[in-house]
Amino acid sequence: MAALKQHDLMKDLPPEKVALVKAKMGRLHAELLDGSLKNESVAELRSRGRGLAIAVQTIALDAARQEVVTARNEPDMDPEVADRVLRQLDLRTMIMPE
Repeated sequence: MAALKQHDLMKDLPPEKVALVKAKMGRLHAELLDGSLKNESVAELRSRGRGLAIAVQTIALDAARQEVVTARNEPDMDPEVADRVLRQLDLRTMIMPE
């Protein structure tokens, strides 16, 4: 939420959209930390949350990559465009924290 609050995108949103984003992020946070972690320290919670976020991002990037590879084989698709998108996805994967 802190990163979102500081992002220009959030500053330009109307208040009702900001409230919607906050509610969705709150639900995501609650789902990821589902209340079963009450005995963990703040550092452990952060580490677990970071690990879950990386896992979610990895799954999303892998799915996106597979869609682009599939689309690349379509007759209408320009292979250079698909390759450019794949490079962008690869770069995002490489800059993900470990």
